[in-house]
Amino acid sequence: MVTFLGRQATSAAATVTADARLDRATTSFLDLGTGNGSLLHALRRAGWAGPCLGVDYSAAAVALAQQIAATGPEQRDDDDEDEDDEDDGAAAREKFPPSTNPVEFAQWDVLGGALDGGGAARAGSWDVVLDKGTFDAVCLSADVDAATGRRRSERYRARALRLLRPGPGGLFLVTSCNWTDAELRAWFEGGGGDGDGDGGGDDDVDGHVVDGRFEFAGRVEYPSFSFGGAKGQTISTVCFVKTAAVVS
Repeated sequence: MVTFLGRQATSAAATVTADARLDRATTSFLDLGTGNGSLLHALRRAGWAGPCLGVDYSAAAVALAQQIAATGPEQRDDDDEDEDDEDDGAAAREKFPPSTNPVEFAQWDVLGGALDGGGAARAGSWDVVLDKGTFDAVCLSADVDAATGRRRSERYRARALRLLRPGPGGLFLVTSCNWTDAELRAWFEGGGGDGDGDGGGDDDVDGHVVDGRFEFAGRVEYPSFSFGGAKGQTISTVCFVKTAAVVS
């Protein structure tokens, strides 16, 4: 994932539109379900210097992430080694020196946390929103919103859209062990669980109409395997770009 993001900062290798081109010095990242914060530290090592916030539903996870952030970079490098995935490693670090800017962490609920005012993850503030398992966890929940009768998980796409900066160009990267690339595309580009699939924007369960939609922008390649004549991989990471809503 770190390498994929690096390519979006290089015009020759970018797979997204010019509106979504990233700048290592200023691009802001929000990591949903941050756990110990290792992904954000990997981005810092790769030279990304913009604001980085990791949020998690678990107070214990946030406390651990803050504890790790307070340790020296050498210790963090050992703990975060797996987050470099197919990172270009030493070559990238020679070209883009690691950033020493701090990484922030906060407890926040992606489905129920405030998006305005005092909310930790402020709506419209982020160039890139990352998810390495939170969507999987959300989909396992059968909780129903008492006011609408709909599953609470159905608000996820609209919430993710609202977190991204206004207008087209924000990126959303979601990693799943339970959904294939095609299924993720159907959920986030199509009707998914939270919309009618007309591309005209999602009605948030909070009553806020989201001005935008997701469009496929690329995928992260992982080692694949073959079985029974079919080829696949155990994990899927898909990148979506926020585009203007289609007006019918």
